[in-house]
Amino acid sequence: MNRLETKDKLAYCLLVSACQSERRLDRRWLRAQVMDRPYDDSLLAPFCPLGRTERIRRAARARQAGIQAVCIGDQDYPVRLAQANSCPLVLYYRGQDAVTRWNHPFAVTVIGSRSPSAYGQAVTRRIVAELAARDTLVISGLARGIDGLAHQVALDNGGLTIAVVAQGPDLVYPPEHAGLTARIARQGVVLSEHPPGTQPRRPHFPARNRLLSGLADVVAVMEARPKSGTLITAGFAADQGREVLAVPGSILGGDSGGCHLLLREGAGLIESAADILALRRQT
Repeated sequence: MNRLETKDKLAYCLLVSACQSERRLDRRWLRAQVMDRPYDDSLLAPFCPLGRTERIRRAARARQAGIQAVCIGDQDYPVRLAQANSCPLVLYYRGQDAVTRWNHPFAVTVIGSRSPSAYGQAVTRRIVAELAARDTLVISGLARGIDGLAHQVALDNGGLTIAVVAQGPDLVYPPEHAGLTARIARQGVVLSEHPPGTQPRRPHFPARNRLLSGLADVVAVMEARPKSGTLITAGFAADQGREVLAVPGSILGGDSGGCHLLLREGAGLIESAADILALRRQT
């Protein structure tokens, strides 16, 4: 696939995403049958429920939105994610220097509560600012709360960031992050396993979490309650062999109960950004 023009790559990837049988479309078959050839609609069309007109329309709309795509097996596919469990067949993205960013030497996923306390916000601001200043790629999910704050602080401090979203990369969710999403697309990367136009659905969010952990060397939990979805990401990280660290909180409230659970289960302790940066030498 390395020799394909961008428009051919995008067309193939959109068609692959629409195909009904991904089992048939494994990486070896794609490489052998499709990915090193100029785009030929007939190669994958038998597996796709969409008509030719709709396939062409979707590809044109994606190009107009500045969307690009990469398939597993392509030299541009994120190296860390390719080595993780259940990596997507196709990734869609928009932004700047995507390949350089997602293959950055040290990547940290920063996650936490969607309704953080003042303490959780202060911790996130301090730690992410230092990570950004120390040339660390900051990854998060562009959700309300800690996620959005992590992206904002990284950009405010001249850092690198990637937003992994649960909808098509051309759409905005949550709506109040429209400005932040546009800023990330200009200065970073908005990434998704879902093709353009895909609306966010409930099952997309926990599935997205495996990408948050798979793209990173380290997963850092700023603040999380005991039943927080953040713990799903931490679970994926452990399964993928990623380092999991957590910030402790007050024992007088439940805001950090999830972090304390992770710490009891063996997660690393975060008292400052130095605890995360120390792992840079080990990855």
